[in-house]
Amino acid sequence: MSDTESMRKSRISWDSLSHSSSVSFLTSLGAEIFDNNMAV
Repeated sequence: MSDTESMRKSRISWDSLSHSSSVSFLTSLGAEIFDNNMAV
């Protein structure tokens, strides 16, 4: 039982970690595109 619990917790933390990293990546990508458009 505790094995499944720990696996589910690690799964949730991994999901939130990958989600936050992808969000920051998209944010930086959008900012870079925005800067390039403003420079033109």
